[in-house]
Amino acid sequence: MTSALHSSIPPKPEAEDPFPRLASARGFVFDLDGTLVLPDKRAGNYRPLPGAVEVLARVRARGLPLVALTNNTLHRPTDCAALLRAAGIGLHGDEIITPSSVAAEYFIKRRFRRVLVIGGEGVWHPLAEAGLEVVHPDSPDHAADAVYVGYHPGFGVKDLEAGCRACWGGAKLFVSSGVPYFATHDGRAIGISRAIGAAITNMTGRNFSVLGKPSSHALRYASRRLGLDVRNLAVVGDDPRLEPIMARDAGAIAIGVETGIGRRSDFAALPPRHQPHLVLPHIGDLLSRL
Repeated sequence: MTSALHSSIPPKPEAEDPFPRLASARGFVFDLDGTLVLPDKRAGNYRPLPGAVEVLARVRARGLPLVALTNNTLHRPTDCAALLRAAGIGLHGDEIITPSSVAAEYFIKRRFRRVLVIGGEGVWHPLAEAGLEVVHPDSPDHAADAVYVGYHPGFGVKDLEAGCRACWGGAKLFVSSGVPYFATHDGRAIGISRAIGAAITNMTGRNFSVLGKPSSHALRYASRRLGLDVRNLAVVGDDPRLEPIMARDAGAIAIGVETGIGRRSDFAALPPRHQPHLVLPHIGDLLSRL
């Protein structure tokens, strides 16, 4: 009797994935600072966040391509990759995209030839490597098609004057990042490119355009690098002002993590059209979903 009763009870269905679309991802775009690592500015290196190494390994094991898309222009992609590998994060130079990589392509497509760059080698090198004529603030001639501002902690009056003169002469103004701060091991660090861009805007009235996240230029560049349609990408990041907005506007999968700038409540405060599809405590929580 008992066995007959039990045999008539249908088997319990397996738990449904609360976000089945993640299974359709054909490639991943990871943020760096606050998502995979936290930079330690005092030590000059990176500290991996829990689960980052394992998640990258799992993505590779599934045969899915990946890139790290960062707004940080302190280093060239190859130098950034070397520091990450020293920290145990196995990424190569061609898997790291900085706003300067995006900027080089953007300027060339629009036939800009001469660019005044305010920033260090990580800012200007990708532009010079792409064949653009790079002008520095100490040049006697500041005429340019564009002014491009990136990481530059030693910013001074000569940089401001050069940027203003170029903009007064007709140059368009671009910055690598427009956020006021980003996540580090020691807490928030100021977004210097926004501060410099805002100073030039204040002096010239020339508004700046962002070429890093959350611009569509950055995500489209990443999709071309991966050889995938944007809608087949999963974008993972910690900043509610960046990754989810960029991903959702393009139709990509948006995943937020709480190990950097944003918390669940911050992601939830976004307009519905920009809220991440999924918010996780940290990157390691992706393992059970891959």
